[in-house]
Amino acid sequence: KYDSLTAVTATDEGMYGAKPLREMTRNRNVSVVIGNWRDQEFLSDQTYDVVVADYLFGATERYWAYGADELLGRLLDRVRPGGTLLIVGLEPYELVLDRNDKDDKLVLEVEAVGDAAATAAFEPNYRELPERWISERIARTPSFHVAATERFPMRLTARSLQRQLVFARDCLVKIEDDGLRAAFETRVRALDKELSVWARKGKSHRRARNYAIVVRRAEEAPAATKPAPRKRGFFGKKN
Repeated sequence: KYDSLTAVTATDEGMYGAKPLREMTRNRNVSVVIGNWRDQEFLSDQTYDVVVADYLFGATERYWAYGADELLGRLLDRVRPGGTLLIVGLEPYELVLDRNDKDDKLVLEVEAVGDAAATAAFEPNYRELPERWISERIARTPSFHVAATERFPMRLTARSLQRQLVFARDCLVKIEDDGLRAAFETRVRALDKELSVWARKGKSHRRARNYAIVVRRAEEAPAATKPAPRKRGFFGKKN
């Protein structure tokens, strides 16, 4: 139960922008805030009983290069004594998939062509963080501990992988070298053709996984004043 909920997003527009969030949460006591965690002052005067980081770390590199460690620190600072930080993430494909497996290789190559196209176009990219990295970072933080973890199988279809190719296409059109851009276009078409075969066969991939981590902050001595209303913070990912 909570008395208020604060949703954080990085932009006003788009699927996860402030406008659609406000429309979806009207009359539900939800405050939608636009901000960037790179700003040290962002929400620095606020704490919450529950903070939710919904696939946030996978987007960090795109919007704040090398900022994952500082971001986690700022999220922990937003948790009240006795409160909870809930983290959901995607385990990096290369840590769980095997290139010697034909289907695993296709998934890895779809991701790799997007990564390479982003680099060639000098575009910022997404970067998933392993569950272990977060757990070990929490273990080194006084007053916080990992209370529970769980892993969830992830189903990838031809359609979901083709959506990942859209990111590659968006990047490759920004590559200035004609020959390099043409090579990327050829590879993306070949991967899209392989995924079309998947679609016709109704195939899906289930070897990747997501994870959830529950982090608790230790209680402090109760204050003499009346406790503040309970609030929940939801910090999600922008695609």
